[in-house]
Amino acid sequence: LESENHEDLIRIIKTAYMRGEEKLNRGQQRNEKDKQYFRLAEKTLYNEFAVVLDKSYEDTKAYVVSQAALHDTEPMAI
Repeated sequence: LESENHEDLIRIIKTAYMRGEEKLNRGQQRNEKDKQYFRLAEKTLYNEFAVVLDKSYEDTKAYVVSQAALHDTEPMAI
């Protein structure tokens, strides 16, 4: 998470999210480490984008999530 590479942050967010969804679909709980990495990567990425876009954190997150849904692919390995 220290690399400040946005692609890496996106990979972490997407992979942690997809793993969590897969576990929930199997009736299992999400891994705490995945949740921690997801929250940290999400916060870092959306805060950086919010500053550049001059938007709120919430508006930035909503925009990124909507765009990701348009380009949905398989989870990336972290």
